[in-house]
Amino acid sequence: MFSACRVEVLPLNESPKGDTLMNTILQNCNYCNKEFQANTKEVNRGNGKFCSKNCANLSRRTIKNEKKCINCQKSFTSRNKFCSLSCSAKYNNIRKIKKTIQCSRCSTLLIKNQGKKLCSDCKNTKNIQKLTLQEAKERYSNIHNRHSCIVQYSRKIYNASNKPKFCIICQYKIHYDVCHIKAINLFEESTLISEINNIDNLIAVCPNHHWEYNHKMMSELDLQKLNKICALAITKRP
Repeated sequence: MFSACRVEVLPLNESPKGDTLMNTILQNCNYCNKEFQANTKEVNRGNGKFCSKNCANLSRRTIKNEKKCINCQKSFTSRNKFCSLSCSAKYNNIRKIKKTIQCSRCSTLLIKNQGKKLCSDCKNTKNIQKLTLQEAKERYSNIHNRHSCIVQYSRKIYNASNKPKFCIICQYKIHYDVCHIKAINLFEESTLISEINNIDNLIAVCPNHHWEYNHKMMSELDLQKLNKICALAITKRP
């Protein structure tokens, strides 16, 4: 009725895998302090410290060696190299190789950043007002960049003033350019940009008359009208 099963009895000095107990050594578990038989080969390799995988996993969560933070030398218990994220950021940012680019206006070196093309001095147009024309030439080697900065701030000054916001020749109101009565290149190099951009030296003209005046193609009537207005503005200046 019942089939006989064969039971194999092993000697006391032999394990089920066929390895003799002479290859094992008695060890105490580093976590639960329980005695267990550890393989001598594993002990020689530096392993065989725990009686089971469960004890090994639990020890990783609880047993932490005391270390010193690489950045601040503060003692802490963790498997990390730094005591906090701030220390890690400070240490790595100092040693990180930062790429530099040139400012698109004044060619000064600045740290590369997404969307950043101008240095702080060029980005803040108020700073150019404190410079002389000679200092502006030294900072902005390109004449187009230099003039664009001066004109950009002159437009801000004119918009904040009570002067008419239309062309003084044809009364065109949709768009106007801010023009200097005395041209920028006629000033001495020791002149401050704030003096060049004085409100009494600024007038509003439409883009067409501005282009005609710069290219000396303005009609005599319009030129006479413009000269009269400019002469009145110059006499009002202190």
